[in-house]
Amino acid sequence: MANPLFTLGLVAKQLGDGDSARTYLRESLAINRKIGDRGGIAYCLEAFASLAATSTDRDRAARLWGFATRLRKEIGAALSPKEQEELDREQALVRSALGEEGFFQARSESGDMALEQAIELALSA
Repeated sequence: MANPLFTLGLVAKQLGDGDSARTYLRESLAINRKIGDRGGIAYCLEAFASLAATSTDRDRAARLWGFATRLRKEIGAALSPKEQEELDREQALVRSALGEEGFFQARSESGDMALEQAIELALSA
């Protein structure tokens, strides 16, 4: 169920329905958390980051992306080239808004964050 809920969250986001996107993504994240699917959690955190970026909470977006990147490295789960291209495009907009230094400062703040802290950051939006 986590994957279909995640997909519904992405569709809702693309349709501009942030509230529905958050609802679906919360449900997907809860399932991934319960079953310990850290790859699924990384996807959800990236989606929450994307939502934060579009709602002008760019600092939160950068911190979530930073944590998700670290998590992906820990578990050896790289994004596909297409996914990476989309992520790069979204991050470029946030880097432009925060400035390079601000973006990388926010990303680095996730360095000491525990998984549960990152999840709470995503859910607190």
